[in-house]
Amino acid sequence: MQKGVSFFLTILFILPLILFSVESSAQEIEEKMVVVKGTDDWKNTKIKLYPQDKVTIRASGQICFSSQYCNIAKVDADGWDKNTYQADWPGDYAYCFDPLRQVNHAALIGNVGSDDFFIGKDANFTGKDGVLYLRVNDCSLTGDFGNSGQFEVFISVKHFK
Repeated sequence: MQKGVSFFLTILFILPLILFSVESSAQEIEEKMVVVKGTDDWKNTKIKLYPQDKVTIRASGQICFSSQYCNIAKVDADGWDKNTYQADWPGDYAYCFDPLRQVNHAALIGNVGSDDFFIGKDANFTGKDGVLYLRVNDCSLTGDFGNSGQFEVFISVKHFK
């Protein structure tokens, strides 16, 4: 009788742990390639994120952030160093304020809900809740200080159920 009760109690306590472990590891992977042009305002990726999702983003390509000086104003998705941008490009800097002044000029940035954040060439994050938007961190997408070029952005999201 004691063996039966002991076995029953073991199953009673261990089975929920096993089921919880299987349930918490259930996931779906969503992958998408998005092109973010230098002239695009916030681009809707149509990817809905949840706080428990694990997001990986890799970006390649180049943006020219000053059409008059495209031979030297090219950057990858990490952008132009924010510490030298004002001195290197005073006219561009004075024209208007970038969406995220605390990150590199013309870098790839993201938005989910009311949260704007740096992405650059390589980002991993969790804890976001809402649709993911992308753009170049530049206030003058067109016009005298307009942009050309594009970033090719690969997004991989592990959605945990």
